[in-house]
Amino acid sequence: STWGHTSLSLKTPRMLRGLARVASAAALRPAGRGRLVSGAPSVGGDPGVRYMDDGLYHTVADETLERLQERLESFADSASSSDVEAELGMGVLNVSILGQPFVINKQSPNQQIWLSSPISGPMRFKFDSRSAQWRLTRDPKVELVALLSTEFDSILGAKVPLKVDLSDVAQPET
Repeated sequence: STWGHTSLSLKTPRMLRGLARVASAAALRPAGRGRLVSGAPSVGGDPGVRYMDDGLYHTVADETLERLQERLESFADSASSSDVEAELGMGVLNVSILGQPFVINKQSPNQQIWLSSPISGPMRFKFDSRSAQWRLTRDPKVELVALLSTEFDSILGAKVPLKVDLSDVAQPET
């Protein structure tokens, strides 16, 4: 019928715009095979900070949190200190340094790690494939592990060895 044809012709441009938006969004996050996606767009103008396959994001973020927990527990054991506690569960690392609470958690929808610090406040970090480090979204010069190390050192008055090497987990494609 004419009514059905008119209805279809009115909906077609809207449907096409909707499909174009979906296709555009899909192009922003192409699927990878366990490696950083070389064709993915950069984030915030930094060519090293790219969207990655969701599986790789979870691998890198989980390894980061697990390695941080291991370093903190190792430090606490070697110093025979109960001043440092680290508990990891469901993508959230809760750290207490002399009773000062730090929360480091995965933020999967944004492919970020978020930090809540009693010293620097809330911060968001995005993974940088070139350096294999988590960098502050507002200032890529600030690196997550270095910031944590500085803040933990300042609370404890002692050096907390937090070196976390992620190059074995996520290497950019060549």
